[in-house]
Order: sequence, then C-alpha cells, then structure tokens
Amino acid sequence: MKTKVVNMKREKEWSFHIARPSYWGNPFSEDPNSTADIIVSSKEEAIDNYKKWILGEDFLDFKQEQRNWIINNLKYIKGKKISCYCKVHKGEDCHGYVLAELADNDFDIDKISEHQKPKTSVVEYNTEKPKTKAKKLF
Repeated sequence: MKTKVVNMKREKEWSFHIARPSYWGNPFSEDPNSTADIIVSSKEEAIDNYKKWILGEDFLDFKQEQRNWIINNLKYIKGKKISCYCKVHKGEDCHGYVLAELADNDFDIDKISEHQKPKTSVVEYNTEKPKTKAKKLF
C-alpha cells in the first residue's frame, strides 16, 4: 500500500499528522503569517525547498536535528495515511507528497554523499500512543 496524504479536517482516520508544528512540518512557507522559519515567494518554492533540504541538496546547516529525525523516521509513515492542513482533496500540493515519495521508495541515508548527511545523532520516533490528547491550536 502506498503512503497517502490526506486533509486532516476531512479525514477522520490517519496515522501521522505532518503539519507544523510537528517535526514532520515544512519549515518553509509562502504565508507571511505562518509559523515557518523561512518565508518564500510561492507554495511550489516552499515544497521544493523542503525536498532539497531533506535530500541534503541545499540548506545543509539549517535545522539539522529536525532533518535527521525526519530521515530516520520515514520508515514509520510508509504505507500509512499522513495528514496535513493542505487541501489535498482539492488538488493542492503539499510537502506530504515529498515525505510519501521518500517513504514509499525506501529513502536510504547511506545513498547520499557524506557532505549531505545530517550532522546530528540518530533520533527515532516513539511509536507508543500518547497518554494525553494534544492541545488544539486553533
């Protein structure tokens, strides 16, 4: 089964929430009012930058702990429903498609060059269910 990106408000069941402020979240955004670290000129640029960042093609010294965490936890989202606020049901693009593609193709950190590898230690996702519900942000 392929990893599926869904809108969290339209789908009631999903395995992982990938929007900001989660560690899966895209630190690039076109929205000047977002909580993103870097504001860019378009959604396409935000998603392209996210992919380049994850693959180590650009932004090599930016948020290495988060990048490392994402790379080391892609295996957990493979074949699952991952949710974001993007309106994917209306054809809107989303950084979740980058995550799905990497997870479904078994992205391997060892296949990228040394200078592209994260500079921080390995951190993996805690697969245990949380004991309390997350606070609603809106």
